[in-house]
Amino acid sequence: MKPAGLRKLSKRQIAEKQIYRAILVLEEQDDPVSALTLAGASEEILGNMLRDKGLKCAFEAKVEFDKELWAFAKKRAGETGYSLDVPEEKEIKNNSNRIRNSLKHKMDGRPVETDYNYQAEEMIARAIRNYRVLYSGKAPSQKRVARWFEDYVQ
Repeated sequence: MKPAGLRKLSKRQIAEKQIYRAILVLEEQDDPVSALTLAGASEEILGNMLRDKGLKCAFEAKVEFDKELWAFAKKRAGETGYSLDVPEEKEIKNNSNRIRNSLKHKMDGRPVETDYNYQAEEMIARAIRNYRVLYSGKAPSQKRVARWFEDYVQ
């Protein structure tokens, strides 16, 4: 017999709950910090599941896009006679998760200044993207999540 209160949840169920709650606290409680950390946890769970299957997660896609953008900017700068220092891949990766990681860890102990709403929305979108890739284009089952994602990508 299970002790009272014990439940078994799959990683998929956990990620769905985190995405749903992230949207809920962002929209109804105006708490982008909590939304960002919830969505970040979901994005990481789903991203690791994608990597285990040999698929590209949202984080990797973002890093790839940023690298291409930097390469384009460097080329254009060179064409106009300017020099542009392109960050190493490690720095691009660190910057992609800098805000989330600074909320999860002590880091340097300084206050974190950012557009928290934007960061939360981006992380929710990354989590949903990972979910959709992992589960063949299906959105998490809650209507609120599907509606939020459709509104966000518009």
